[in-house]
Amino acid sequence: MDTQTTQTQWVRTHTIEGRIVGEFTSTESGTPRLMAVIMTVNGPELAPRDTLIPLDADYVIASLSHRFEDLIEAAERVGYTPEMIRAAVERALTRRVDA
Repeated sequence: MDTQTTQTQWVRTHTIEGRIVGEFTSTESGTPRLMAVIMTVNGPELAPRDTLIPLDADYVIASLSHRFEDLIEAAERVGYTPEMIRAAVERALTRRVDA
């Protein structure tokens, strides 16, 4: 496996999207088939390599921003102000950078 390529290869199927973190050949159901291990926000998923649709950086960022929007909307529903949300995001980013 070429880890240099797969570390940054973002893909999707019709049901999942994420980053390829590994590949292997499955021989369980007859003809060997190249499979990909895809790390999603919900954990690892498996998919046949030939069914994957490559994603560009703009798509990946847009998709992640939609997830953030959902979280922000939920926070606003329970009463968090935009200032509180900004402060929480900044704190989380600071913790991740310092980790």
